[in-house]
Amino acid sequence: MKIVARIVPLLLGVLLLAVLLGSRMAPESSPQDPSTEGSAANLLATKPSEHALERYAAAKQLMAHAALLEQQGRGWVGPDAGLQARVLWSQRLAKAALAVGQKKEVDAHVEYMTTILAQTKSLFAAGRRSGVDVAMCRYHLADAQLLAEQLASK
Repeated sequence: MKIVARIVPLLLGVLLLAVLLGSRMAPESSPQDPSTEGSAANLLATKPSEHALERYAAAKQLMAHAALLEQQGRGWVGPDAGLQARVLWSQRLAKAALAVGQKKEVDAHVEYMTTILAQTKSLFAAGRRSGVDVAMCRYHLADAQLLAEQLASK
């Protein structure tokens, strides 16, 4: 009982410190804050583009595939790790280049993802890639096209 009596005040002190530090470090956002432009309310107020709808459909397909595998007791079988790494690093390169004013990298990313999707569909038809791989590539191609579309509208 003596140990509990010693630990409780320490735990309360740590909890209070965590709450205080957490509230000081939390980002504040005002209604005029430009970071709120992509908020859910703003996104729902606009009509989604073709690329946004394709990205949504691909994500739904991935989740449906995951649910089916779970129902069958087989567990989640994600996309091929090498394929996923190539796709993600192409996306990261495009976004990093865009941040330093290299807009042509976004177009190169769209072309790359178009090629990767075609290759993945071909390998899927030959039984060497899964439906998850195809859906992931569809998602990332639509994401790249959406990025290019947003860039063109600026």
